[in-house]
Amino acid sequence: MVLQRYRAKQELGKGSFGTVYLTEGRRDKKTYVVKVVDNLRENNLKVQEIRVMMHLKHRNIIEMCDFYTSNNQLCIVMDYADGGDLRNEIIKARGAKQHINEEIITLWLIQVCEALDYAHQEQVIHRDIKPSNIFLMADGRTVKVGDFGISKVLDAELEKRVGTKRYMAPEVYNKQDYSNKADIWSLGCVLFELLTLNHPTYEKDKRIWFEWVITH
Repeated sequence: MVLQRYRAKQELGKGSFGTVYLTEGRRDKKTYVVKVVDNLRENNLKVQEIRVMMHLKHRNIIEMCDFYTSNNQLCIVMDYADGGDLRNEIIKARGAKQHINEEIITLWLIQVCEALDYAHQEQVIHRDIKPSNIFLMADGRTVKVGDFGISKVLDAELEKRVGTKRYMAPEVYNKQDYSNKADIWSLGCVLFELLTLNHPTYEKDKRIWFEWVITH
């Protein structure tokens, strides 16, 4: 464990990359989210790319506050959004059998668009826009885009499939070069899901959906 600078309060999740913790700074006592990435030598994350992400400063982007390495692990420290995420809002609305207010959806989407516009101007694409990566603050109105951890500085060789399959743009499915427009496609899927409480794949056979995406 390399959380010397932070005290782990709760494990938030675990994936192939490592583990995410809710933590408290030992010095400032603030709440942070820390991603501990295992097997650093085998991971594609580059220190220079992480430094670029740390320079993303926008009111609607989860700020990457710090990072450090130890024992072949990488710790990425981010601000904590205390209102959950849009995936939770969709699940709650489904459970209540009540649609999310369109005015609040509009407010959320405007903020996400502003965040992505800023990131794209900084030559950074997110590559994994989905409801669980759009976080709410406690007021329920302010959203912040998070998890830029798999994003990459735009270059001429963006050919690798990165992201969540159901939200991928056609060019990503086809393993073609792609640009920041792929983020816009993914955001469109998020908007559809917020309005209908279903992703387009729920409306038809997944195989047919994927074939439709590839051919359009």
